[in-house]
Amino acid sequence: MNFSASVRVIRPLNIRSGGPFTSQPIVRREEIGALLQVVEILPGEPIKGESNWYREEGTGHFFWASPTTPVSYQRQELPASPPPKILMEGQLTAHFTLDELLFSQTATRHQIDNTPNAEEKENLRRLAEMLEIARALLGGVPMRISSGYRSPDLNQAIGGAKNSAHMKGLAADFSAPGFGTVLETARRLAAADLDFDQLINEHGRWVHLGLAGSGVTPRKQVLSYYGGAYLPGLRAPG
Repeated sequence: MNFSASVRVIRPLNIRSGGPFTSQPIVRREEIGALLQVVEILPGEPIKGESNWYREEGTGHFFWASPTTPVSYQRQELPASPPPKILMEGQLTAHFTLDELLFSQTATRHQIDNTPNAEEKENLRRLAEMLEIARALLGGVPMRISSGYRSPDLNQAIGGAKNSAHMKGLAADFSAPGFGTVLETARRLAAADLDFDQLINEHGRWVHLGLAGSGVTPRKQVLSYYGGAYLPGLRAPG
């Protein structure tokens, strides 16, 4: 099967990178503004080509995007499925560890105990799963966690809010320089249908991503904070 493609997908919505490793419907889509329009559907067969492959979140559909060059596709045998990855102790998800969600320079410097209890550890696991989704939406770039769990003593030491979600293991502050600025990162996540409680552009230096407690309906608040009051929406300073 030979044809030419004229497709540009710079930052697709609600997808993650990945090749067509299973026999799934293959879709070619073109980006028009912020939308992805289906322009061709191929049989659900194992195929391979010189292109960039994406998988739409929540579906079994793959789609491809490539430069305007002839692309050849050929059937090939699928490799055997690898065994499930066994996460190491302390590894909450594929890309996030318990240690990085607990680490604090302030806690280390002042010898503050920053050990979560069992409920808070479970919250951190949920938080790591949300961070994995966020990472995929950001194109799989590394995320720099600047603050995760905070014990009450640590939260007080850094001047955190008295009801901070960090103290429950339900929030992380991070940046993703490989994707873009903090404001661009926050806008990308705000555009996705994520069940966050709060998404905050804080000082233009990090994104605060907070979850609601178990069984609590997330508020999906999108805010900006540059000191003073929290402002609705995502804003640049000034």
